Amino acid sequence: LLSTPDMSESKGLAFCDMLDEFFTPRINAALSIEQDDENSGPTVQNIELPESWSMFSTYMETSDMNMESILSEIIGDVIITKNAMGDAYLPEWQFNGIGNVEIGQGYQIKMTSPTTLSIAGIYTSQNSIDLTEGWNMIGYLDLYEDSAQFVLSGILDNLIIAKNFLGNAYLPEW
Repeated sequence: LLSTPDMSESKGLAFCDMLDEFFTPRINAALSIEQDDENSGPTVQNIELPESWSMFSTYMETSDMNMESILSEIIGDVIITKNAMGDAYLPEWQFNGIGNVEIGQGYQIKMTSPTTLSIAGIYTSQNSIDLTEGWNMIGYLDLYEDSAQFVLSGILDNLIIAKNFLGNAYLPEW
């Protein structure tokens, strides 16, 4: 109370909740996962896909990274999937212009109904993504949420705007 005179019980509890939600998973991850263990991390990534358009990426490496194989269990609900270049996977036409899913890249997907995409494999703790000039769709490879400012801090000098699939923008200049 000496350093924060307006601290109330509700503000104090909110601060403790933030500490629990932000630091506890990171401390647990740092203390629980052996860095030299090739198979550390999750063995399945579950991605919630709503009806209509959304975006997804993966940090899992599977034995078959072909887009058709990755989406095989939910194929009945997939209308179209696109990569950043506009290449498409159209299940109804059995056309796969995307080929293999690349870890670190983002994909747009249109669904007929909400579903969960489960990708089983080996967790890839890759921490760099190749970017081109202009627009990119990138994946988020960390196991825990973080702010756009923190995640993109290494490229702020070259970043004009970043958006999520809802169109919410992060403008580093502002």
